Amino acid sequence: ILAKEFHFAINIISILCVFFSFYFFQTVPILVHLGKSLTISKLTAIFFVISILIVFPGTYYFGIYGLAIGLSISNFVFSIIHMYTCQKNLKLDWNFKIITKIYLYFILTTFLIIILREIELSYIIRLIIKLVLLSLFLYYVNYNKILDLKFYYNLGIKKILKLKAK
Repeated sequence: ILAKEFHFAINIISILCVFFSFYFFQTVPILVHLGKSLTISKLTAIFFVISILIVFPGTYYFGIYGLAIGLSISNFVFSIIHMYTCQKNLKLDWNFKIITKIYLYFILTTFLIIILREIELSYIIRLIIKLVLLSLFLYYVNYNKILDLKFYYNLGIKKILKLKAK
C-alpha cells in the first residue's frame, strides 16, 4: 500500500507510538485537582530541559530516528518524574510492577518489530510474530485481571447481534 521509499516512516511512527504512550500518566490531572499549579509549572520546565538535552544530540547524530527515539526517552524520563511527584502528593493505588512490565513489553516488542522490518524478514512471518506477541500480551493482561477479556468479547458479540437484528 505504501511506496517503498516511505517504509522508513513506519519505523518512525512505531517509535513515536512509544513516545505518545507515556502521555497516559501525564494526562491524569491529579496535580491540577490538588491545586499544584507551581509544581506543574516546574515539571513543564524540567520536561523542556530534559527534552532539549536528549532530543537535540539525538537528532544531530542520528537524524529523524534520533529525534523519535530522543522524544521517547525524554518522555519516559519525564513520566517517571511526573508519576513520582503525583505519588508524593497523593498516594495512588497503582501496581507499578505490572505497569513497568507492560511498558517494557511494549517497548521491547516495538523495537523487535522494527528490527525484523529492517532485516526485511518476510511480511507473513512478521505478521505471525505480531499476532503471537499480541496473544501473549492479551493472555498476560487477562491472567493478571488488568482487563476482563471475556467482558469485552461478550460486549462485542452483543453489538454484532444488534447490528444483525437491524
